[in-house]
Amino acid sequence: MSIDVNEKGPAQEPESPGSGRDAFSSRLRTAKAVAWAQLAGLIVCLAAVEAVRTIIRPFFGLAALGGARTAVRYGVFMAAAAVVLAVSALNGVRLGRRAGEAEAPWLDRVSSVSILSLALAEVPVLLGLLHFLLGGYNRDFYALLLVSLILLFMYFPRASVWEARRAGPGRTCPL
Repeated sequence: MSIDVNEKGPAQEPESPGSGRDAFSSRLRTAKAVAWAQLAGLIVCLAAVEAVRTIIRPFFGLAALGGARTAVRYGVFMAAAAVVLAVSALNGVRLGRRAGEAEAPWLDRVSSVSILSLALAEVPVLLGLLHFLLGGYNRDFYALLLVSLILLFMYFPRASVWEARRAGPGRTCPL
């Protein structure tokens, strides 16, 4: 009596087009496309600021903020900090797979939370752009652009992270 075993292990059935692995890679690919689009949006914001600074020299802003300049500046940075905390909390609480949870609902949740996190990651640069246009603070814009870039790369959809979250429950927030 002989048993035939090939080097690759026991034969496995090919995955059907509607299988979980196919849905997983499709959702991951979509989230990655959104992330790359967000990066392109950050580059467009940077190009807009540099264009304004080049065309209008010196640029002091479009609005006369007067004594409210400091309050507006603090408000912009506080809002950006709130976004950072919100994205961190959202990812830490909502992405772990619950025990016994089916693949499809978890995949829906992880892809939507991932895309929402990427959208929120762009909020600091948009606040910085608004702050630059109102008050002419280009250094504040650059600082908030850096915050958005950091958030974008922290929460960039990665297969290894999604696989770890798929494996089971647990807090997987990078902060």
